[in-house]
Amino acid sequence: MVMMKGLYEKQSKSTKRKERKTKNQNKTGLSPKLRKVFRNAGYKAVFKSGANLRTILTSKNKTKLPQNSHPGVYKIYCSCGKMYIGETGCKVSTRLQQHQKDLLEKEKKKTTSGVAEHACECDGTVDWSKVETIKVENKRFERKVREALEITVILAKEE
Repeated sequence: MVMMKGLYEKQSKSTKRKERKTKNQNKTGLSPKLRKVFRNAGYKAVFKSGANLRTILTSKNKTKLPQNSHPGVYKIYCSCGKMYIGETGCKVSTRLQQHQKDLLEKEKKKTTSGVAEHACECDGTVDWSKVETIKVENKRFERKVREALEITVILAKEE
């Protein structure tokens, strides 16, 4: 097999068959003439179209948002081995900042977040670098259900 600029490959004489026309074939102009010239020389011409609007706008070409920049259900780990599962309608990163602020002000406030309450009772430290978004979810009901399911699974594993 011989490749010329990635577009042409050698055809053996025993496998020469009439090729079906494809959607990407240019039916007028230079393509049929080139195809004929290369076929006579023993090569098979392969034409490829450029990027179209559909391939440009697909999700693989979109820029990715930073981690924890969506609303949803999240998990925070503590060095004691326990974890906190919560849900938020704002960005997860915003809710994490609120947890951190509550943790710093835990002595001044009577009501704090669950993470801050755990930190008061535990000798371990909260690992803010290992926070993960379990499920991105915009709808409140679905977030609440997912949070409850995740907590149930964790409790079942502990028993």
